[in-house]
Amino acid sequence: MQIELKFSLSDEQLPILRRHRLLTQHTVSKSRAQRCGGVYFDTPDFLLKAHAAALHVARAGRSWRQTLTVNACGTASIPPQREWTDQIRRAAPDFSAIAELFEQEPELRRCRFDDSVFTRMAPIFTIDCRRTLWCLGFGQGRDAELMLDIGEVHSGALRRPICTLTLVHRSGLADAFFDFALALQRDLDLRVAYLAPTDIGYAMHDPMWGGAVTAQHLVLPADAQVGDGMRIIVRACLSHVLGNAAGVSQGGELECIHQMRVGLRRLRSALAIFEPLKACPAHLRSELVWLSTELGRARDWDVLATSTIPSVAADGIEIADLAALQRRVQQEAARAHRRAARAVDSARGTRLWLCLQQWLYLSGAPDADGAVSQVEQIPATLLIEFAEQNVAHFHRKMLARSASMETAVPESRHRLRIAAKKLRYATEFFLSYYRKKSTDRFLNKLADLQDIFGASNDTVVADRLLRELAQKHPDLAVACAYIRSYLAALDDKRLLRLGKRIRRFSALKKLKVRDAAT
Repeated sequence: MQIELKFSLSDEQLPILRRHRLLTQHTVSKSRAQRCGGVYFDTPDFLLKAHAAALHVARAGRSWRQTLTVNACGTASIPPQREWTDQIRRAAPDFSAIAELFEQEPELRRCRFDDSVFTRMAPIFTIDCRRTLWCLGFGQGRDAELMLDIGEVHSGALRRPICTLTLVHRSGLADAFFDFALALQRDLDLRVAYLAPTDIGYAMHDPMWGGAVTAQHLVLPADAQVGDGMRIIVRACLSHVLGNAAGVSQGGELECIHQMRVGLRRLRSALAIFEPLKACPAHLRSELVWLSTELGRARDWDVLATSTIPSVAADGIEIADLAALQRRVQQEAARAHRRAARAVDSARGTRLWLCLQQWLYLSGAPDADGAVSQVEQIPATLLIEFAEQNVAHFHRKMLARSASMETAVPESRHRLRIAAKKLRYATEFFLSYYRKKSTDRFLNKLADLQDIFGASNDTVVADRLLRELAQKHPDLAVACAYIRSYLAALDDKRLLRLGKRIRRFSALKKLKVRDAAT
């Protein structure tokens, strides 16, 4: 499987890159330069992009070449890609050849495009850059390519410079490939390029394009082994996380922070599910906690600023200094946003994703000192059997916590909330193995329960943040105290419904996997 890593770098780093000892050591032939890019086509509603595909036309000598690319993971950070290239006569796509490809290739049949799609395609943006390519060899058939793209993306009158370094694994084991990437990242202080040039082009063409990315629905092969399932699920979680990273690092919409945080929770849950078979190194789990904490604080202040306090104000309750309190909360939220953006766009964050992908692709991962530790091979077990065992385990744990929960004790509610979250994520990961009707009812009842837990947890978080504000700004202490007591009273009423929803969920039957024949 192809592995592709994209980094952004500054003009100041270019001379260091070109003279870097690793290039001298591993380049197997003279570097070569070429023009690359082309005109990218799509429909007005970006149908190709929605299916993780791209179509562009570029000059090839005296003729033209069209290239269709499909990115199976839907993110520039962890692709594997497939490409189809055809020579064409003019600077416009040959849609008859493209239509034939969509009929013949399994990766493209899922798109289900008809002729009307091709008639609506038009130029969206142009990428024009100079590419320098180094062919790398690490011995024992382990080869890679390093590509430096310097140029610009333009759409209409808008232009934006790009300077991207792409490392592509071509053959052999990927151990030396990741060692090279980690050493280069450390020496050049590289950052993950969360936005590919094509993403930049779409955003320039339509400022409303993009936004938050939600978790994708997984369809797991019926005969998959548990190791394959782990890689599919963890990569999907990484795609969810990294798909929202650009929005967070650029100070985008609030939903990007929320979705990236959800993606991290799902990723950590997936790693915990497969931990008995292949344990993620402790230092990587610790780094995931660090990043989750940075995003969590931004999300907490967002909820207080955009939901909790406005809901109090909407109830018509007169509170002295409420406007001043709102301004302070918004300032804290903006500060937390900037801190989260710095964390996501940091060298530490970049190294986390590199090390996590190294662990995922290889049989070991670097420890804190850079040494690679070996882990046991994953047993050859059917994923569907593993899924049934784990969903049943989390269900039993959820029921046990429900039976012993004391509604008035926050710690008891918290333990049940965590159990409910783990059960939900496990069920969603393996959803394709269960009957839709039974899982829909199961997840709906679980979501009803989680709504109460989520609102109650927001009250606990708001109470903590308001106490922090009161200590930093004594002039707001009275307003903070009033809102805390108001929220506590609402939470008491909310918790009266908790017992009924727990009983409704507890009455549901255990989920059973569907027969292979169905």
